[in-house]
Amino acid sequence: MAGPMIMSGANFVVSLLVARFLPPNEFGVYAFVNVLLALGFSISNALFGSILAVKLNEREANLQLLEQVFFKTNLLFSGGMTLLVSIVVWFLDGSYLSTSCYAAFTLLSLLRWFVRSHGLALQNVARVAISDACYGVLVVIGCGVIFAAKSFSIPAVIILLAVSNAASLALSGQFYLRNVIRGSVREAIREFKVIWRLYARWSILGVITTDAASNAHAYIVTALMGPGAFAPLALAGLLWRPTGLTMTSITHLERPVLAASAVTQQVKKVLETLRHFRLLLVFIMVGNLLSIIVLYFIISLPHTYDKDEVIAATALMMIICAVRAIRSPESTLLQATGAFKSMAIIDSVAAAVSLVAVLCMVKYMGAIGSLIGVIGGEAVATILVLKLVVNWKRKNLISASPVS
Repeated sequence: MAGPMIMSGANFVVSLLVARFLPPNEFGVYAFVNVLLALGFSISNALFGSILAVKLNEREANLQLLEQVFFKTNLLFSGGMTLLVSIVVWFLDGSYLSTSCYAAFTLLSLLRWFVRSHGLALQNVARVAISDACYGVLVVIGCGVIFAAKSFSIPAVIILLAVSNAASLALSGQFYLRNVIRGSVREAIREFKVIWRLYARWSILGVITTDAASNAHAYIVTALMGPGAFAPLALAGLLWRPTGLTMTSITHLERPVLAASAVTQQVKKVLETLRHFRLLLVFIMVGNLLSIIVLYFIISLPHTYDKDEVIAATALMMIICAVRAIRSPESTLLQATGAFKSMAIIDSVAAAVSLVAVLCMVKYMGAIGSLIGVIGGEAVATILVLKLVVNWKRKNLISASPVS
């Protein structure tokens, strides 16, 4: 856990500094890019990470072939996502320098994220922890250098993040290049089409609909009101970001464990893992809340932010995080058992609720009201996921019981 915590802490520090010392419009763009990057991470997990965890637990898994296919297709995906982010930044900011910096940052972040997911799928936790720690340490040291040089700006920050990702990725550089170069791209795409039909199409639908439910406020507010209006919501999300990032990291750690336990029908071990998962999330949220209270008293907001607006947004974001934490262990179990179609259906329903609710709340309550709409979508998703897992537990507990 040390590596993911260092990584999360470093990202939190950088984002907090950007929010504190740069104008809301610049922070709004930075935060919106991070929303898109988080979507990229989720798609990467759905296309590669979660499926890789399932496939590697199959008895006749061909590790070498899987690595060739996944590493090449991930490179294609990362390039496409980088192009999307570049176009968005250009429209929001209009600066060639910012667009170029964000493009490099996005590409390197996505490549590192996949290598990280691959290591966790192989349960090589030590390698991942070292990589995360390398990234986090470089980011913190780099921030100190930037401040000492009195050159704190968006280009400087994004270049720092890109270099830190590159250095972390370099730890697996030889291993990564070997898998990218080995085999042909055409063969990798052909092999991945089979995986797409069996798993990925449903998992991708689930990711897109989940993102629509979770980040409808970001897309709608930024599109209708601009990045400046999104900034207070992003600041509230930033304060709760350690919970979200750590939740994702724990999911990566526990998903292979749950997949292995589910395949061998070790139901008791699955239930024990879910309990530990949930207890850990409780401690994380409590710690996050205490840190927010401390930050409130020691760090003053810039005068460009409305204090009451930020407090209201932070309280609503706490509710959103709590609802997500309730269903996160069960969602991870469903991913580990390959229930991508069921998850996609649930997320589609939640996304529809969230989009409609956010649009209505923005119309009548403005940007802050959009978070209330997100709560509605998250609540629907949680209820449906918990119901599905109750059925899974009942079915597997019966099949695991000895026949008299």
